[in-house]
Amino acid sequence: MPSKAAFYQQYGWELYAHQWVQTLSLEELRPLTDKTLHFGLLQSEDEWTKLAPIYEAYTEGLSGYAVRGEKEWRRLLGSFFAEGVRVAYVQTEDGRIEGYAVYRLGAEEIPVTEFVYTSRRGQKGLLNYLYNHRSQGSSIRWNEGMQDESYIFHPNGKTGHTTMPYMMSRIVDVATAMASVPVHIDAHWQNQPGVVDGKYTFTMGVKDSLATWNEGTYEVTIHADGHVEAVKTADEVKADVQVVSEVGALSLILMGRMTASELLFEGKVCGEKAVIAMLNRVYPKQKTYINEWW
Repeated sequence: MPSKAAFYQQYGWELYAHQWVQTLSLEELRPLTDKTLHFGLLQSEDEWTKLAPIYEAYTEGLSGYAVRGEKEWRRLLGSFFAEGVRVAYVQTEDGRIEGYAVYRLGAEEIPVTEFVYTSRRGQKGLLNYLYNHRSQGSSIRWNEGMQDESYIFHPNGKTGHTTMPYMMSRIVDVATAMASVPVHIDAHWQNQPGVVDGKYTFTMGVKDSLATWNEGTYEVTIHADGHVEAVKTADEVKADVQVVSEVGALSLILMGRMTASELLFEGKVCGEKAVIAMLNRVYPKQKTYINEWW
């Protein structure tokens, strides 16, 4: 979470995740609610297993989110309960939970800091739960992933919808980062131009004025099983490299936040058209999300 993005951007950090911030009066929630689900309140850290499957379903197919095990859930819930933060969930009559919300009461605006669901009904059920707090507040502000498009159906779409820069990423070691992120290999891989014996190799220059060990020229090999090898061949960016990237831009490619072509347009990447196209193919754009506050 950047306090000031510009400060970090000059040192190779880039924003990989934004969030929607939705702000509506509680009265405006009424047409967005669903009354078919039942409500429940979490009472202790031991109930973390009620939330974990919902979070895992919500983050499936997303990139950049925090993996939460029992230790992380207990620490998170412990901090909520210590600060008087509440966790409500909505469930079907047979006990199947479809969403949960982390919120705080005590002010006119009710802040909801985590809003997670497995279905649109789950989202609407949570809004119905919050709608029922009209005697305890006048408005609600909730954050959720940018992948949510329910704003399209809001009765008043002109107000209450903003985006917030949320999390930045930074590559500490280029070779390790590229080896750690598997690429997308489809059934047509073997037939792609430049692929020889199941491998695609190109040269890449990385610019990094802060972490100088990253700066230089790399020979990058993409394998048919999805793993990538990046071997540094020079400590400077050679004039004949096929593609050049700022280290921050490379992190956005690996996170799936932006494609190589989009970063080419932004002036953060330059290079041969064929290599840019291959980077687009193996590092496609993804939906990014994280809700940890680091």
